Amino acid sequence: MRKRSSGTSTGRSSGSPRRTSPCRQPTAWRTSRYRRSIASSTPCGRQSDRQTNVQEQHVNTITHWIDNRPYASTSSRRGPVYEPASGEQSAQVAFAAAEDVDRAVASAVRAYPGWRETSLSRRQQILFEYRELVNRHKQDMARAVTLEHGKTLPDALGEINRGPEVVEFACNIAHLLKGEYSENVSTGVDTWTVRQP
Repeated sequence: MRKRSSGTSTGRSSGSPRRTSPCRQPTAWRTSRYRRSIASSTPCGRQSDRQTNVQEQHVNTITHWIDNRPYASTSSRRGPVYEPASGEQSAQVAFAAAEDVDRAVASAVRAYPGWRETSLSRRQQILFEYRELVNRHKQDMARAVTLEHGKTLPDALGEINRGPEVVEFACNIAHLLKGEYSENVSTGVDTWTVRQP
């Protein structure tokens, strides 16, 4: 009489090696939007590698800011910018050449006389407008801090919320630029101070 084996049949002998698909991916132990693609490290990840290479070719380039407008560097040197949270490259920064530095310095020299002649009230208006821009774009600035420093979004937003306090202090500092006048600091002596510019 033939003995019936218990359990279900697997269709293969117990001694035969277990076959696995080369495209099978390991289980991810972490769920995050910053998680790297696992497929790129497997034999079937070649298509993902090609996609990654295409993305790297179109990576965002951080340029300079001169004369109140974006300025493309004359240097061909670039440096990678990484996201601390994921370790992945998020952008590249254009390094400056000596010519770019000279242009930035020349721009500041040209702007100084006009700012020197700007009245205190106009300076305050500019700073107040800057404060409004900071308050209006808090979320955008917080996201930028998160990408650059790896902070959580609530922590970055708390840091941004402290920024307007510094700006408001700068808005009122114009009163300290008016100078001072004191009478009779000594017998027949008056003093005054004039701040320049």
